[in-house]
Formats: sequence, C-alpha cells, structure tokens
Amino acid sequence: MSQNYKEESANETQSAPVDHGLARLMVERACIRWEADLKGFLLGVLRDSHLADDVFQKTVIKAMGAADSVRQETLRGWLFQVALNEARQHQREHLRDVKHREKLAEQLATEQQSRLTARDSQWMQNVGALNAELVDAIRESVSKLSPDQQQVIQMRVSEGLTFAEIATRLDQPLGTVLTWMRRGLERLRQDRTLQGIWNPEEFNE
Repeated sequence: MSQNYKEESANETQSAPVDHGLARLMVERACIRWEADLKGFLLGVLRDSHLADDVFQKTVIKAMGAADSVRQETLRGWLFQVALNEARQHQREHLRDVKHREKLAEQLATEQQSRLTARDSQWMQNVGALNAELVDAIRESVSKLSPDQQQVIQMRVSEGLTFAEIATRLDQPLGTVLTWMRRGLERLRQDRTLQGIWNPEEFNE
C-alpha cells in the first residue's frame, strides 16, 4: 500500500502543471547566471559585440516567453539553443536587408544611367555641331574638372563608351562612374563660358 502511494505521488508530481511564475523566475535567474557565457557565445557567432548584446536581450525575451517549456536539468543547453536561433534569425534578416539595399542601389544606378545617356547624348550632338572656337572653350572648361570627371567625360564623349564599359575599364562601381559624370556635367552647365551651348534644363534630375 505504501509503495503504491509513493508511485502515485511521483506520477502526480511529474504531471502537475508548471507554475508559470516560478518557470519565468528560473529562466530569469539562469539568464543572469550565464549572461557572460551567452554573450561570449553570441560574439563568436556574430563577430560584433554590439550585435551580441542586442541578440542577448532578444534571447532573454524569447526565453522568458517560452519558460514553461523547459526543465531545469536541460536549462543551460536550452538557453544556448535559443540564443543560437536568435543569432541565426538576425543573420537572415540582415542578409535580406543587404540584398534589398543592393537591389535598390542597382535600380537607382540603372535609372540614373538611362537619364544620363539621354542627356549627354544630346550634349554630344550639340558639341559635334560647334565651331572650333567653342570646342576650345569646352575643352578649357573640362580641364577645370577633377581628373575623375575629366576621364569619364572624355571616355563617354570622345570614345563613345557606355557607362558600364567605362566602369569596367576604370575598375570602379557603376554608381561611382555615374556620379562623376553627373557632377562633371553639372559643373559644365554652371560655366559661364559655355552658356547657350545647350539647354541646362536637359540635365535637371
């Protein structure tokens, strides 16, 4: 009879519902106890101390919310698994953000290239119709630009290269080449010597 009573008591203890408050307290104390270990682990995964701190905070929040699902004897390993999951989630989100920014940058560069192609094409047509005196004036104005701007304009106007070809030849990002071209043309527009050669509105963004 005594043996049966002990077995029944043990079964009741194992099946008894977990006290939510006690479970959260247990997890909270564990997070405090192993904070340094968890942050060191996250630093090894993320390679950034600030990110490790941020993800540790997310780990604590996630662990506290799931405190009812863990047992004390497996608590440490469970916490590190939660931390790893949060770190991986951050890495996935960061990768998505990077890809999104790269896609936007590519779209902007393509749009800028299209605008510049149409505008400087008209400018080159105007240059081709100029007399020698005005051509000399343009060369003088171009010589006042930065070396990068001069090179891009010369390759675009004189050699007729596309911006992609210029970027490849100069071993520069397409966006950088487009920026040099745009800024160079803006400075030429502002040069009083060249006023009247083309309509400045053709180059407005």
